[in-house]
Amino acid sequence: MFTEDKNIPKSESHFPEDPSAANITVKRSFIKEFYYRNKREADYIFTIVLILTTLITVSFSVYIVIVKYF
Repeated sequence: MFTEDKNIPKSESHFPEDPSAANITVKRSFIKEFYYRNKREADYIFTIVLILTTLITVSFSVYIVIVKYF
C-alpha cells in the first residue's frame, strides 16, 4: 500500500533520518528469549501442555456426563 519512492533524495524525504537520534535496542521478554534459545525444547513443552489440557478438559467433560446421566 505504502511504497517508498527510490527517486526522492534523502534530504527531501517526508521523514528524514535523524543522525543524532539515540540507538534504541528492544529487549525481548523472557518467553521470547527462552524460545529463541531453546526452540526444540519449547516446542516439546508447548505440545505437552496442549495435550495435557486437552486430556484434562475431555476427561472432565466425560466425568460430568457420567455423573449427571448415569
